[in-house]
Amino acid sequence: MANTSKSVKQGRVGGSGNYFPPMISVGLTASAQVYGGSIAGVYPTSGYGIAGSSFDGYTKIIGVWSKDVTAASTDGYTVADIEIGTFEFTNDTGSACRIVDFGKLCYAVDDQTVSRSSSGLTKPPVGMIVGINPINLKVQVVVGASALPSNY
Repeated sequence: MANTSKSVKQGRVGGSGNYFPPMISVGLTASAQVYGGSIAGVYPTSGYGIAGSSFDGYTKIIGVWSKDVTAASTDGYTVADIEIGTFEFTNDTGSACRIVDFGKLCYAVDDQTVSRSSSGLTKPPVGMIVGINPINLKVQVVVGASALPSNY
């Protein structure tokens, strides 16, 4: 899979069972392009939102971007909303999550694909797998998932 180049229809799974605020707003890094429904990450040293092509092991995944946004050329000048909850993402073909991974962490390969492997901590954790089929996963995005033990 590769980073998305358009909005992805993304509905929150589970409806009113969310106990987290439905959205937060963050400033974006300069010239970042984010797409609605794609995995939303924030770089912890700056706190700015970043595009999936910039994800690394230090990125904190927060949810999904609520709409397409292209940032201005100054860090933090453009603000984008992030939805929090349970979302459906594409299962990686190289290191696919399996039924035995239900309840475990999964990791961002790009802004629309998740994997069962952190690849030596080079991929940021997205959240806990709460639904699975061969193509897609339902993932409860856990803010600060990197702080969770790997068998969570």
